Amino acid sequence: MSKEDFPEKVASYLTKRFSDDGYFEPYKVDRGELYHHSTMESKELKWVVGTGGLMSCCSLEEDVTGRIWFFSGPTEAPRDTLLEEYDVVDMETRRRIVDELATDRENWKKYLMKFKRFIAHLIWADEVAKLVSEETDIEIVHFIPNSKLLGYDDSFLYTSFDSSGMSDDEKMKEIERRVDAIDKAYKLQDDFKAEEEFRKQHFGEEFVKQVIAERRRLIRELRKIWKQRRNS
Repeated sequence: MSKEDFPEKVASYLTKRFSDDGYFEPYKVDRGELYHHSTMESKELKWVVGTGGLMSCCSLEEDVTGRIWFFSGPTEAPRDTLLEEYDVVDMETRRRIVDELATDRENWKKYLMKFKRFIAHLIWADEVAKLVSEETDIEIVHFIPNSKLLGYDDSFLYTSFDSSGMSDDEKMKEIERRVDAIDKAYKLQDDFKAEEEFRKQHFGEEFVKQVIAERRRLIRELRKIWKQRRNS
């Protein structure tokens, strides 16, 4: 196999691996037509393999140093969530809050009681990344982009490894390991029952009741909006 064929092999593997998942779209290779710099370190890219589907593993990219990055689908949409769930209308206020959350996890405590469901889910996603990292011996990171990372509004999970000096077969074996880890972490953070149990153990029954009340309020408000739109 020539090196030029390797990204296509990755795309074929991912397409086959996730073809039975919901919201599936085949994975495609980009060699610089759309994506030029890596998501995390602004280094020039050799290639990107991605999908338009909402997948547990949305994209892989290799930068010029040989590091291969793996990115999950969105775990949360912080700025949209602050607007849609908590009526934080001012854009600058939303940007400031998200930057605080992205910069220092100690700030999560500051906002926990104000944005219960949202912050509790960030804490859960952090816990999932830790659990899966320990279980698989692969570092999974839960990442919240700040306003300086242009084009990325959603939080996500990622992992990476240095593939320099590895054969294509060695790289594929490591890719398969890390795709399995990202898939496991993404699906666990999206598991409502597992998250609810974590909330009960971590925050207590009363907090869980408050989160449920918060969600019911949001649903009532959304139903009013939908009804108004239908009647307009």
